[in-house]
Amino acid sequence: MNKKIFHYIISALILLSISFSGAYAWTGLFASAWDVLSNTKWNEMITELNTKLSASDVLAGTWITVTASGSDVVIWTAGISWNPIPDIMTTTQLIFPISTTGVIHLEWDDFTPTSTVTIPGFVGTLNSVSIISQSKIDVNVTTWTSTGTYDFVVSNNGVLNTLWSWNGVGLLQVVTDITIIGDDISWRKWNNGSHATSCNGYKNPTAPKVYSGDIGSGQYLIKPDANPAFMVYCDMTTSWWGWTRIEYTADLVHQAQFSWGDLNRWLPIDFSLSLTSSQINAIRAVSSEGKQTYRGTCQWVIHYLYPTSNYDYAFGFRFHQGHETAFNQQMYPSTNITVPVDGCLANNNTLSYTDFDIVDIRVPVINVHSRDNSSTEQFGSPLTTYPAWFR
Repeated sequence: MNKKIFHYIISALILLSISFSGAYAWTGLFASAWDVLSNTKWNEMITELNTKLSASDVLAGTWITVTASGSDVVIWTAGISWNPIPDIMTTTQLIFPISTTGVIHLEWDDFTPTSTVTIPGFVGTLNSVSIISQSKIDVNVTTWTSTGTYDFVVSNNGVLNTLWSWNGVGLLQVVTDITIIGDDISWRKWNNGSHATSCNGYKNPTAPKVYSGDIGSGQYLIKPDANPAFMVYCDMTTSWWGWTRIEYTADLVHQAQFSWGDLNRWLPIDFSLSLTSSQINAIRAVSSEGKQTYRGTCQWVIHYLYPTSNYDYAFGFRFHQGHETAFNQQMYPSTNITVPVDGCLANNNTLSYTDFDIVDIRVPVINVHSRDNSSTEQFGSPLTTYPAWFR
């Protein structure tokens, strides 16, 4: 290194140190063999050190030393600390259940090939520490059968010891499994008092939560957003499980719905749902799938096909999300609707039904559009038997 540059840096650091007093725990900055003391690296270190030494929580009395060893030069301080410690960044606390082996990824920008990691007081086994790169260390641990919260300490050649925590608490939290408690009367939830965002959140949770305890289909409390938790029915056994039911409060009564002749029109009143619109929207927001079967009962009312190739009377659907499908045609663009049963194509006075299987996150159906609907023609739907579902 150019001697003038080296002396300039030492002089600058000494001048900075004179301005501060007081004593804190020690930490530091360093340039590693990965950077081979480039001028850029020196500038980065000086800038960061200046920033830290001018912080309002740094007191005077700090002393600074610059040492060189081989291709590494270490700048470190004694009697100084920065709160929060800015060197190592982490995005979340890592929660492991007891008796679990896993890898914890540490990310920074100045690890060295000889960096070491310790977990003070850790009740478990630190299996391995892998220096992946200058910016990544992987730590493999196995927790034992007791709980606890732990910080990490990263040390570089015994000079930089950085206490790594998360938002003021330990980076690693070891907990017992969180299971489900409750029943159809008291309603199910996690045994730590928290709630999943949906039925699928209970059925397929992340550690330390496990689908165990008072499980099965039934009543659960969910909390999909910041509003209070509310009760829903969860289907935990059908079609890959974890479906949240969106119920109706009443059926569409089977009767003549209009008092005059055939005409293209929606029902005058939307269907009533047991959950509020904000609750349904919140569930939809945390779901990736939606489904519903709309069963239309009929006497003299065509619902889809008549009788072999005429779709001029096909029903349309208005969804809770606001979308209105096509009608009077065979296809439903942008909507996955199939018709597995079409008993209404007979168009006679025999009570029958047509099923529309809808796969769409915009359900539930809140209104239907018909054309074959004079005052002598009856139709309806057992809505309470055919709710919508989210997962």
